[in-house]
Amino acid sequence: MSPRSKIPHTVNNTNQLRSMARRRGIELRTRSQSHKSASEALNSVSSEINGTPGKEYLNRSEPSPKSKVNIPLANPDKPSTDLRPKPKGIIRWIKYLPGRIRNFKDILFPIPTPEELERKEFLKLERKRNKLAIKECRKYGKLISEKLAQLGEREVIGNNTPDKPRKFKKIRFSLFSRDELFTKLILRVDTKPGHLPVYVRLSDLGRREFYSDEMLPTLAHFMEFKSDEAGVFAIVYRHGLDGLPEFVAAEDIWKKVPENKPPLTFPVGYGDNSARFDVDLDDCPHIIVAGATKQGKSNFINQIVCFWLYRGLTPQDLQLILFDLKLGMEFCYYAGLPHLYRDDPEDVRMEKEKLLLDPDKYEPSYIETGIIEDLDGVMPAFLRLRKIMNKRLQQIKHAGYKDFNSYNRAQFAAQKRLPYMVVIIDEWARISLSLGEEPQKLVAHMTNLARAAGIYFILGTQNPNVSVISNRISVNFSTRVVFKCSVGGSLAALSNQMAAGLEEKGRAILQDGGDNIKLQTPRISDGLIKAVVFKAITGKDKKSFSPVDMEEILQYSLDHFDGALDITKIYGVFRDKKVKWEWLFEALRDSEGKEFILSGTSYRIIPAGYHKGRSLERMDMGVVSTEIANSKSQI
Repeated sequence: MSPRSKIPHTVNNTNQLRSMARRRGIELRTRSQSHKSASEALNSVSSEINGTPGKEYLNRSEPSPKSKVNIPLANPDKPSTDLRPKPKGIIRWIKYLPGRIRNFKDILFPIPTPEELERKEFLKLERKRNKLAIKECRKYGKLISEKLAQLGEREVIGNNTPDKPRKFKKIRFSLFSRDELFTKLILRVDTKPGHLPVYVRLSDLGRREFYSDEMLPTLAHFMEFKSDEAGVFAIVYRHGLDGLPEFVAAEDIWKKVPENKPPLTFPVGYGDNSARFDVDLDDCPHIIVAGATKQGKSNFINQIVCFWLYRGLTPQDLQLILFDLKLGMEFCYYAGLPHLYRDDPEDVRMEKEKLLLDPDKYEPSYIETGIIEDLDGVMPAFLRLRKIMNKRLQQIKHAGYKDFNSYNRAQFAAQKRLPYMVVIIDEWARISLSLGEEPQKLVAHMTNLARAAGIYFILGTQNPNVSVISNRISVNFSTRVVFKCSVGGSLAALSNQMAAGLEEKGRAILQDGGDNIKLQTPRISDGLIKAVVFKAITGKDKKSFSPVDMEEILQYSLDHFDGALDITKIYGVFRDKKVKWEWLFEALRDSEGKEFILSGTSYRIIPAGYHKGRSLERMDMGVVSTEIANSKSQI
């Protein structure tokens, strides 16, 4: 059916026809010159009305050779059928007033962006923390003053007579503060002469550990006194011995890393005073990650790789070679990742054929899948890496540059730039102990020259000893992240015993440039790893995933709910982090009877009973440290 057959019977004027066509998105032919400036009856100018010819068919409108009229329409799928004339004057002003008010409101109060909403939630949390910090500082300040008074740090006023009863002037605090992560509270001692008791020597507070030790039973928290040019401070640690956070979510610390950092930068964790430590792999340029089993070593390596993918590094920017000698179990999430380096299948086939022809003398060199899962593929991968390194060095040298970064900065076309290449070995101890000195010589040789070629190594081991981390290897690995291990492992990895006494899971020592920094590393969940890898492969966000694992949920329950695992309260807290009710229900039920290490202590999940809900029970010495909260809801 043509547009002309849709003309209503009531339309008998060309102006009405043009108005209707504009609303319906119909393109009209231009009126003839004779009817250009006059409104004529529709029967005399239209060639067809409702499918029948007009009275004066010869006087039909012809297209103008000058221009073609296109009548735009906002939404052609829903054209307006209102052919009434537009209102004028005060009626028109009143009709369009609501729309003008809405536009004016949008100008004054624009819709906030997602970044602004996130900033608003952050400020709301900070105000809540500040209010709680003031409340806790007042409580701890009063307890510290009373305890110091009992220890003799006071001034007696009066003779204890009826007219002058005896009073005590105690130490007071003039300033309250906290760190960024709310892990410790800072109370400044009021040192004004009129407020400070006589004969109280503030220098003794910071010099003698006796006062700090006496405060532990009173405050139920570790604390210490410190003095500097700003004054004397009482520092109360809300968590542990050193004020470090007990848990750091990977996604939270990722958002705080500035975007202008170098490409291979990654967060290591939080240290003292909630200071975030970031490391650029290009400055290291090789790292050793060591630690005992289940202390966070593999989780930390996964966090590094996923952060680079989270930043949006493409396969043209970064290429990975992964050595996973646990049959590919540790790096199974990265199968199919386009960032994995792979040789051409034809070259791999030719290398294998040459090996079959001369298995005694020929040394194959190939990387087939990007993830080496057995010992047979280790040496071919190392030999292939050496060829890649030599080829890159020759290319950079012939171009007239001295290192990888200078060469890439001079290439204006992105296609001519060389990608970073990172080699990650999850268990170096098995390679070095099984294959002898040959892989150690290759790695030592490559690490001497690899930085100039844009190749970097990350060695992970859960058995740090002198035979694994030899002098030949350790000389090129100046940066090390060491988790809890034995005394001998700490001496081999750090040349000191700092890693032997780490109390928390995920707590590590960062050795960079001769400094040993104690910090809490971020933890990444399996759901977040899958989501990041899925987006790197497909370019789409994964809709259903849980970035929270059970340890984070149990730690929050221990800190805020006294160990009670009420599913309703937990779901209300973690619902904003995309935690599903069904997943939480199944995870809590499957975890009953299992042990978890929280805050350096072993806990077990007690199933729900007739008079009590599901809860956490402390396992050491058979002592239940948290009250098993009664819950009306039976999970």
